[in-house]
Amino acid sequence: MRTRAQDALWLVGQPVASITGSKLPSIQQALALFFYQHKVLRKTVRDSASSVAKDVMAFWNKARIPTKQERNVIPRIERLFES
Repeated sequence: MRTRAQDALWLVGQPVASITGSKLPSIQQALALFFYQHKVLRKTVRDSASSVAKDVMAFWNKARIPTKQERNVIPRIERLFES
């Protein structure tokens, strides 16, 4: 049996299934969602990063803030994962 403390990631906290709230998502929230999809749902790094990019960009588009193209966001999420 695993506890929440064992599932927590350093500097990120618990993996989350979705980004909630009315504010723009932070890097911590994006990484928590990434780790949920990568570790729990067992998606590849590229698939997890693509899904997170879509979710985060949806928040930015709702706020009508210009964003980079998805093909440029995915490598950034992968670099955050590697670091």
